Amino acid sequence: MYIDADGVAHHYGYEEGTKKTILISTAGLPNMKGNFDGLLFAMRHMYGKNISYICCAEGSLFMSPNTEVITTPYLAKVKQAGAEYKAAERISDETQAYLDTPMLPAEAFVKTVNGIFEGMMKKK
Repeated sequence: MYIDADGVAHHYGYEEGTKKTILISTAGLPNMKGNFDGLLFAMRHMYGKNISYICCAEGSLFMSPNTEVITTPYLAKVKQAGAEYKAAERISDETQAYLDTPMLPAEAFVKTVNGIFEGMMKKK
């Protein structure tokens, strides 16, 4: 660990790229906008600006088998991202763009997730 000229502490290796870090996170919201900013800021501060990440805002869609037609292609891209990271220590820009794009428009996501939760409540 060292402290830079601005008084900020860092771990050796991350800024230079000799140590690799990937962030994987989820949420239950319709898009990434504003939902992972703090987490990504903290991870980039700790591990360098070029960390790889998979932040799936629409994690609630994985709660129902009825949404598999939507989530299966996303999971295939997550698997591809893992293979890319293993091979090149980074996720390609194309794959990252796919993973950062909502699976559903916001209105459709809200309607779908509300339906999932309503169904769960009826089962109780």
